Amino acid sequence: MHPWPRRDGPGPVVYVIEREPFMSRHSKSLPKLFSSEFAKLHGIPGQGLDEGQVRMGLKAILVIAGAGKKLSAKTMAWLRDELSDIGTPEAVIDAIAAFDYSNTTLEQIAAPKPLNSIPGGLARNVLFRAIRTAQVDGYSDAERASVAAAAQKFGIPAKAVKELEEHAAAWQDVDKQDSPDPAALQTMRKKRQALLSA
Repeated sequence: MHPWPRRDGPGPVVYVIEREPFMSRHSKSLPKLFSSEFAKLHGIPGQGLDEGQVRMGLKAILVIAGAGKKLSAKTMAWLRDELSDIGTPEAVIDAIAAFDYSNTTLEQIAAPKPLNSIPGGLARNVLFRAIRTAQVDGYSDAERASVAAAAQKFGIPAKAVKELEEHAAAWQDVDKQDSPDPAALQTMRKKRQALLSA
């Protein structure tokens, strides 16, 4: 666990579980998911995320980062730590870990809506978090290809993908620091917000 509250500031409060009523039972524990403040911080249009968007979000992160295979134990441990840092109940984290993302496509997650209909801010958040997750134990060619393919489906241009990859890598460097400079962190957060709001 890191010595500061969150690895990269207010983390991406996008997580997902199955389509059963499970999420509703925990929604009261996660009010920031649906707030206009969260939407503003993360460049998502409107008043926040509804439960359908929340379900889609983390599933997409895992599908993209997994690139058709299971994520390593190291990567899943990082993701658990990340979600725990933002107050995710253990039961929700367990449900996320049990999701069969290696045998699921983005189209299946988004159905019946087309992937390019997902709001730009949410799509960029999903892609950025998928990149962050994939970079935990190295960013393989397969993972890069998965990110590029997802970006194309989301309608995110290649230039923006490169910027997100570079910014995610910068956060990986921050993760390795025991006591990151507060001013530098604030600068990083502002840049992230700008990238995700573009």
